Amino acid sequence: MKYLMKKTITLILTLLTVTFLTFIAFEVIPGDSATLSLGTDATPEQIEALREQLGYNKPVLVRYKDWLCDAVKGDFGTSMNYNLPVGQLIKERLPVTITLAVLSILLTVVCAVPLGIVTTRKEHSRAEGIHQFFIHLGMAIPPFFLGILITFIFGLTLRWFVPGTELSFSENPSQFIYYMIYPAIAVAVPKVAMMTKFLRSSIKRQLGLDYVRTAYSKGGTNRHVMYRHVLKNALIPVITFFAMIVAEVFAGSIVVEQVFNLPGLGRLLVTAIGNRDYPIVQAIVLYIAALVILMNFIVDVLYQYIDPRVKAE
Repeated sequence: MKYLMKKTITLILTLLTVTFLTFIAFEVIPGDSATLSLGTDATPEQIEALREQLGYNKPVLVRYKDWLCDAVKGDFGTSMNYNLPVGQLIKERLPVTITLAVLSILLTVVCAVPLGIVTTRKEHSRAEGIHQFFIHLGMAIPPFFLGILITFIFGLTLRWFVPGTELSFSENPSQFIYYMIYPAIAVAVPKVAMMTKFLRSSIKRQLGLDYVRTAYSKGGTNRHVMYRHVLKNALIPVITFFAMIVAEVFAGSIVVEQVFNLPGLGRLLVTAIGNRDYPIVQAIVLYIAALVILMNFIVDVLYQYIDPRVKAE
C-alpha cells in the first residue's frame, strides 16, 4: 500500500510539473490568440480589450491556477479558431486516434511476441541473417515514410483503398476499421521490429541463466522450458519497453494521421499550432503527458506483482 501511495504522489507531482512547464512555455512564445483572432488590422485598444476579456492580463500563476482547476473539471477553454469548446473538439477526434492506436498495439503484440521467440530459436542458422536484416530495416523506416509507401502501393497502385477517404465508424464500421488497418500497419512496423529485437535479447539473457539448465536437467523439453520458465521471466523487462511503445503509439501517430488524412488529434494539433490556438495545444499536450505518465505508473504497479523483488526493495 505504501508503494502504491508513493507512486501515486509521484504521478500527480510529475503531471503538475509538466502542465506548469507547458503553460509557461506558451508565455515565452511571442504573440497570443487575441492578436491572431483580431488580425493585423486591429487597433492596440481592440487587442487590449480582448486580452482583458480572455484574462491574458492576469498574473501567470493566477491564470495557470484557473486553467488547471477548469482542466480538472474537463473544461479546457474555447478554441479561438473554431469558436467551439476544446473538450468538444477533442472528443470528436479522439475515437479516430484511439482506434489507430489500439489497432497498432494489437498488431505489435501479435507479431512481435512470436517473432521474438522464433528468431531466438533460429539463432546460428541461415535464417538469422534474414531475420536481423528485416528487424533493422523495420527499425530504420520512419512511420510517415512507410505510410507514404503503403499509400502508393496499396492505395494508388493496387487500389485496395482510396487514400484520403474520411469514414465514420457510426456510418460504416467495417469500412472504417478496414481503412484504419493501413495506417495502423505504418505505425506498428517499427514498433514490431524494436519489440522483437528487445524480446529476443531478453530471452537470450534468460537462456544463459542457471535455472534454465536446471529445468533441462529435470527433463524439460524446449517448448516446456521456453513457455513455462524463460518467457515468463523474459517478459518482465519487456513490459517497460512495451509501456513506452503504447505511450508513443497514442501520442506519436500525428504525422501518420496527416499522411492518411485522418481526422484525429494529429490533424487538430497541427492546425492548432499553425493558428496559435493555444487552448487546443495545451489540452493535447496535457493528454500526451498524462498518457505517458499513466503508462509508467501502471508499469510500476504491475512490477510489484510480477517481480517479487520490487516488493522487497
